[in-house]
Amino acid sequence: MSARDSSICGFTETEMTSSFVEKQSGGVIFWRVIAALAVIVGGVFSWCAAKQMLEPELLLILLGAYAGIGMFFLLCAASGACRFSADEQNWLPAIVSLELLEQAVVLTNEHGSVRYMNAAYRRLSENRREGLDVLLGYDETAARIIYRLNRSAREGHEGQGEIDLAGNFVYTVTVKPFRLDGHAMRIWALSRQSKKQSVLVGDLQDAVSHLDYAPAGFAAWDGQGRIGYLNATLAGWLGFDLATFTPGEMMLGTLVGAENMARIHEALTHSAAMPVVMPELDFRSGGQQPRRLRLYITRVMEGGFFRAIILPVDARQPHSSPDRTVQGGQDILQFKNYFDISPVALAVIDETCTVKRANMRFRQLFNLNTGREEPQGLQDFLAMLEQGSAERAGLAIRQALDHGTGQAIAVEAVLNGEEERYVRLYINAVRQGESDVAAVVLSVIETTEQRALEQHMEHSQKMQAVGQLAGGIAHDFNNVLTAIIMSCDFLLGNHRNSDPSHQDIMNIKNSANRAASLVQQLLAFSRRQTLRPEVLDLTERLVDLRPLVTKLVGHTNRLELEHGRALWPVKADGAELGRVIMNLAANARDAMPAGGVLKIRTANIIEPESRNFDYQNFTPGDYVLIEVSDSGNGIAPGILAKIFDPFFTTKEVGKGTGLGLSTVYGIITQTGGYIHCDSGPGRGARFSIYLPRYVENAQDRQESRLAQERREAEKQVINKPVDLSGSATVLLVEDEDAVRMGGMKALQSRGYTVLEAASGIEALEVMKENDGQIDIVVSDVVMPEMDGPTLFKEIRTRYPDMKFVFVSGYARDAFAGKLPEDAQFAFLAKPFSLKQLATTVKEMLAEPNTVSPAPRENSHAAL
Repeated sequence: MSARDSSICGFTETEMTSSFVEKQSGGVIFWRVIAALAVIVGGVFSWCAAKQMLEPELLLILLGAYAGIGMFFLLCAASGACRFSADEQNWLPAIVSLELLEQAVVLTNEHGSVRYMNAAYRRLSENRREGLDVLLGYDETAARIIYRLNRSAREGHEGQGEIDLAGNFVYTVTVKPFRLDGHAMRIWALSRQSKKQSVLVGDLQDAVSHLDYAPAGFAAWDGQGRIGYLNATLAGWLGFDLATFTPGEMMLGTLVGAENMARIHEALTHSAAMPVVMPELDFRSGGQQPRRLRLYITRVMEGGFFRAIILPVDARQPHSSPDRTVQGGQDILQFKNYFDISPVALAVIDETCTVKRANMRFRQLFNLNTGREEPQGLQDFLAMLEQGSAERAGLAIRQALDHGTGQAIAVEAVLNGEEERYVRLYINAVRQGESDVAAVVLSVIETTEQRALEQHMEHSQKMQAVGQLAGGIAHDFNNVLTAIIMSCDFLLGNHRNSDPSHQDIMNIKNSANRAASLVQQLLAFSRRQTLRPEVLDLTERLVDLRPLVTKLVGHTNRLELEHGRALWPVKADGAELGRVIMNLAANARDAMPAGGVLKIRTANIIEPESRNFDYQNFTPGDYVLIEVSDSGNGIAPGILAKIFDPFFTTKEVGKGTGLGLSTVYGIITQTGGYIHCDSGPGRGARFSIYLPRYVENAQDRQESRLAQERREAEKQVINKPVDLSGSATVLLVEDEDAVRMGGMKALQSRGYTVLEAASGIEALEVMKENDGQIDIVVSDVVMPEMDGPTLFKEIRTRYPDMKFVFVSGYARDAFAGKLPEDAQFAFLAKPFSLKQLATTVKEMLAEPNTVSPAPRENSHAAL
């Protein structure tokens, strides 16, 4: 190093570093002396060992101690605890760096004594070794600040303060504590700036603060849409914290969406006038509802940036410019923006059949290329329609261009594609003068969902009408079958088994029972059958059904049963649900004549998952899924739409009634669930049944307990002879003569006194004539003049404790709504036998008046 280099600002290297190394030198000498003594002692030991002047045991002890001392010195040297040289040169680079700083820097110990000053501090202190507490102590404000910083340093914290001394400068003082060789040290830094610069920085900070909290939003972004700046007002509108914003990471397209971003890009590309006004854009952020804002965008020529003033849509732009041309241009631009954001697909076609302009919705609907600037031909649009639709639309457009009809021409069309989509076109001619047609405005509305809803409504109305017809027919048939079955019971009672006529009578009764089963299917389809809902564990129910299903599908088909984990309970009629599974299994068997796999799967469906289903009339919620699928040939789309219609079947004549799937549909719907079929040629069929999750309450627990008690009681007496005789007086009300006569014979044969009435009015007269003599009333539900529920209310008004039994071909739910909620009565579904009628009357008479009996049903209700 040269003589010039060895002296910095008049101080030599030794002078600058002496304060650092003088304290270290004493320690270095101490360790050097200790090392020398160790070497001498080691030499003496070696000499004694060579002369064999020491005992071997003592020699080993001394050598071990000497080795331990050597290891101690090695560890201390490695860790820096002991040094044998001062390493003055290691401090030189740091000192040179400090000397070149414009800031004044001084190092002091914890007592304030100066250990080092750089060149800037020496100039400030005029080479006096004084700390800042002495150097600036003449100013009271400065002294307080230095005292506060000293206290912070003593507590181990950094500190900073600003000192405004007389003159044109303001000083910023910082202090940072650290430790050097176990001693507390502090480094002070002093910088200054002119008061004018400080005021300028403050004004700039105020301007930024005003911009951040202005009543308008401000934003800037680059050509790729990366946002470089936005103010606090806009961040507040969008619902996120400005502190989390990092310039360049947020994209404008994320806030406004892809469609609006394309609109902004198109407006900036095709507009020469500035600013570009985007009248209404929806901004999304922060999980809030979209905020509709208006943008006034200008282009910054340097760097390709764009900046915008953003206002709510209800804020009005002041139009202070008197230039009507500029105002007219802005109005045209705003109209174009309204054209672009319209939810209706719009396009303008000129006299050359060229698409001059199309909004975003039109381009999306017809998959037109949004990146092309040149006009696109009409054929590009017509190619998106099916051939017949394209011909009708092209003819209507040319007719509007040629003749300029005043009224809009409506054309129904179908889009090309794998999915069937429908649109409705409205074609309007726009005249340039009195006779010339300048262009055609094409408005397109997609009607796919509307047509689907119309078809669904039409199908629902058809099913409802057929259901009402089927229910009415079933009711009338039940009356006929009731008379036939009871007549057979009378004949069987008079003919022994050996009688030749006995078998013929049994055939008649069996045929009547089969007809009753078909009627029950009609009632199931019309959702008017009687259900006996109970809380079911589907896993146990399917395990019980497995042997029956296995036998049903045969040995050529394989049954796979997949149980869902922790299935929720459901509330349904167990017998009817079994019919549903067996019916679907039978259909799957018939669809796999050469053999295949029938799979039954269950699972829980939570509400968020159910919201993804696009089934019509489906209400989201918690459901239990029963999925029945097969590996058969599948169902063609034309047939799939009709599979739940009554009397529709693909089987040969005489091999199916067409009521199977319609019955399944009715049972599931009446239970409150949904059924959906997914199938196609060559991929089998999958029926998905969704049953509502059951959540138990106190009333349901009570009903379940009573139902269980009834089932246990029925099991105990099922094989025991029952005494059905009685001596009570029964009023039988029935408008069908055959049924009424059969009921009278049945009850009279059991010892009852029977009074008859053909209508409700006649029944009230009989009650009046036999005041207090009648014990129980057995009444039909549907009768002329006065129906059963009205008769029930009239009788209970006069005789509150009168026992009542309803008989009907309809389900209990069909008339229960016309009765009080606390009404006590029994129910017997038609058709019934003599024994069932006598049993129901006997059980109802045995019920105490204070207990509300559960509605009773005959065995046919579960068919």
